[in-house]
Amino acid sequence: MRRTAWYSPDRSMKAYLLVVCLGVFAVMALSNAIVPVLPAFATGAAWEGAIYAAYFLGAFFSTLPGGILSDRYGRTPIIQAGLGLTVIGGALLFCTTGPLTVIVLRLAEGLGAGFFIAAGMSYINSQPDHTRMSGYYLAMLNFGLVLGLAASGWLAVRFVQPALGIGVFTVLSLAALVADIVFHETPEPPPPVRVQKPKKLQGGMAGRSSGMLPHLLYPMAGYGILRSSLSASPASSPRSTRHFPVNQQMCSVSGLRE
Repeated sequence: MRRTAWYSPDRSMKAYLLVVCLGVFAVMALSNAIVPVLPAFATGAAWEGAIYAAYFLGAFFSTLPGGILSDRYGRTPIIQAGLGLTVIGGALLFCTTGPLTVIVLRLAEGLGAGFFIAAGMSYINSQPDHTRMSGYYLAMLNFGLVLGLAASGWLAVRFVQPALGIGVFTVLSLAALVADIVFHETPEPPPPVRVQKPKKLQGGMAGRSSGMLPHLLYPMAGYGILRSSLSASPASSPRSTRHFPVNQQMCSVSGLRE
């Protein structure tokens, strides 16, 4: 059965790229959605600073393990785990206001963001067109940071609900998680098989072989001349061969030289 154009590898790669870009946008937007409304969750600069820093602390702890785990177990499970932690943290953050609970939930959000960012970047870098795709990925990351600040502040003022922006971007993160489950990562093509051709002799080896050939032939030629001279008749020999066999050979060789 012939495949339709929808199931072509190129379309599948583009669909999963959209999922990854949507995920990084939602995760980054949710990370900044609490910033404009921090006074509603904590009183005092110390608590606000702790809530803000807890997210980055979680991302710090999970980014490196996320990359290692994505190389060992695959990128898709780590991406889904990161989105799952983000959705759970955002949903609980929408319903609570206690500063300690908010700090713990922000830490969970940071852990999820670290897993997602590491595995998502690993997927982008594994693609043939990773230079252009990494530009899209980073653009959506920065766009999420900016829009999370602006939209959360506007929604809080417009609807008098400080956590409304958190709820909106939590729903968007849930949509990215569902899309990641539906659209699977495109498997990497197998590497091309390289056929090794027989190696030719290099110039240096060829020169050495041709230079060694006369040295190998000289003893053979000398042995043939010596044997032919010994087998010749005594009348044709230039000198007498009445001495010992050793002298006979010496005289034969000397006769050749004359």
